[in-house]
Amino acid sequence: MDIINCNRLGKTYKNGKEALRDIEMRIRQRERVGLIGPMGAGKTTLLRVLAGVLDSTSGILQIGVEKKETAYMPASNGLIRTLTVRDNIKIWRNAFGASSENVDYIIENLKLERILDKEIRHLSSGMRTLVSFGCTIVGKPKLVLLDEPFVHLDVSGCLKIEEMLQTFLKDSTIIISSHDLERMEEASDTLLILDNGKQIFCDTTEKLKEIYGREFFVIYFQKNIPKNLQSNLQVQYGGNFVDSSTVYFSKKKISVDQAKKLLIKEGCNIKEIQETCSELKDIYLNIICGER
Repeated sequence: MDIINCNRLGKTYKNGKEALRDIEMRIRQRERVGLIGPMGAGKTTLLRVLAGVLDSTSGILQIGVEKKETAYMPASNGLIRTLTVRDNIKIWRNAFGASSENVDYIIENLKLERILDKEIRHLSSGMRTLVSFGCTIVGKPKLVLLDEPFVHLDVSGCLKIEEMLQTFLKDSTIIISSHDLERMEEASDTLLILDNGKQIFCDTTEKLKEIYGREFFVIYFQKNIPKNLQSNLQVQYGGNFVDSSTVYFSKKKISVDQAKKLLIKEGCNIKEIQETCSELKDIYLNIICGER
């Protein structure tokens, strides 16, 4: 059963800025989606459209659950700063018709007991994130949309959220926006990559590595490469330098042998050549750089 079905979904603001264009995806019941992309890619806009906070301006969007069964956690937390933690939870509990058992479970598992009577404005940013997450999921919604839920959290806070996602929300469909690629790879069934409002990829991590992993290769050098040579390699061959001693190339632009001969001719001391990319962060960086 599809919970979300997007067909050429787009969003253009009144000032003419195109925030999303031609988004195509089908998200199944209980699916976990990691939404990744650089700053300004359209991730927050997409979550707001899916949550009904914003209207799309083109395409078709079908949501297979009622609005009261959808919960959205904005990156800005969405809490009332002058009210206590207890009162904020009460507001969300009433809005979703949540049970007292749900409330007790969230308070206990997120360790909120000692701050229940504190106003939101007096909490640390990490504690506000945990409270916002707790409020968002108190009704155990069928569709959960989380915008940067791990931001400002220490390791303990991140683990609390991950545990709740796996247990309390085990039957929910979840879309999480985050810049933490390692966490997204572990927590997601599907990766949705956006850049400049455009959908670059939407499928499993395994499929991403299968499609793109063999498309790129990486060369490590014994010493740092001069800036002028870095610039030449970037302009002529699309070289993507993550630092001065590591460069990625697309096999569509230059072969491994051609790159090796070129670099040796330039006097570069090659330490190692890795002919495929297996790390998500490497593939992600190359995809994004290749789109620009």
